[in-house]
Amino acid sequence: MKRILLLSFFVLLFTVQVSAQLYEQQISASSAGDQTIALGRYRIGTLIDIKLSILGGWTEDGGSYQIAADWGGTPRVIFRSEGHIATRLKFYGYKENNAYAYIFATWDNQSPGESSVNELKFYISSNTEFNTNLTGNFSNATELVSDLAVSTSGKVGIGTSAPNEKLTLVDGQMFIGHTSVNQTESGRIRFSEYTNSFQGAYIHYDGNANNFNIGVHPGVDSNSANDINAISIVRNNGNVGIGTSSPTHKLSVKGTIRSREIECEFDNWPDYVFADAYQLKSLDEVSAFIKENGHLPNIPSALEVENNGVKLTEMSASLLEKVEELTLYTISQEEKIKDLTEQNQELKNQEALIQSLLERIEKLEK
Repeated sequence: MKRILLLSFFVLLFTVQVSAQLYEQQISASSAGDQTIALGRYRIGTLIDIKLSILGGWTEDGGSYQIAADWGGTPRVIFRSEGHIATRLKFYGYKENNAYAYIFATWDNQSPGESSVNELKFYISSNTEFNTNLTGNFSNATELVSDLAVSTSGKVGIGTSAPNEKLTLVDGQMFIGHTSVNQTESGRIRFSEYTNSFQGAYIHYDGNANNFNIGVHPGVDSNSANDINAISIVRNNGNVGIGTSSPTHKLSVKGTIRSREIECEFDNWPDYVFADAYQLKSLDEVSAFIKENGHLPNIPSALEVENNGVKLTEMSASLLEKVEELTLYTISQEEKIKDLTEQNQELKNQEALIQSLLERIEKLEK
């Protein structure tokens, strides 16, 4: 019984050792000018670890890389970390069939005249056997996509091998979300003036209110309750609010607006007042309307403005309508004044004639 148990333990130990076995090989390439290096054939489903050192003129660098040869697709560089050679070292590959893929590396020699000799040493390891003696055909290969890259200066690239900022995202989208729906904190990105403080600005999606917010944090603290939503965009209809998180129009502003100019559109500008068919109310009718309603015709009352606000374009048109009506009243009054002036002059002429006749009669009587 003890021999059976001992044998079982040995078989189990051997199985663990075999499953954890790592296959390793080294490839060296040394020459002047640019280089293309065949790294061998690998089994699909393999994770390939590569450590690289580079010696020679105009470069003293290296890097660490992981390449995945997934089923049904071209291999990908899922991780790379290096110094200043990200734009000089590229990986290529192609899938031979559903079982194997070929990997290549290319090197850009940037020494003057490409005259310096660069020695590249690839230390390759994988959890499955691979064959570096099978070189494949480089003309079938395409450049491998780099999923994640980290430079020695701390810059991170997603979808690029050469990040130029702390985080560089190329040819992709960034998803920020919550594990459940209707959450107020569904995602937030902050832009802080310094560490350990929220003072600055932020963008935030409120999954409970269904609002996308752009805001500021004025104080030197780390309490999100002190955030101020400056702009809110409603998810359901695209309405934008400034100073309000519940905009009821395409743009709702809670506060004052200062602008050099506002350009509005209107379909029925009140030049119709000057048309012959326009029924201009008499001043007696206007006076009666004012006495009954307390405001001009076609102008909202104070209560209506208090409850509903004022539509600037409509109000401008209504006020222009009143100005044009007033112009017509003024023209009419001017015509009447002119007629009265002419009549007054005729009366004066007649009065002067009568006076002249009276004076002649007086002389005759004497």
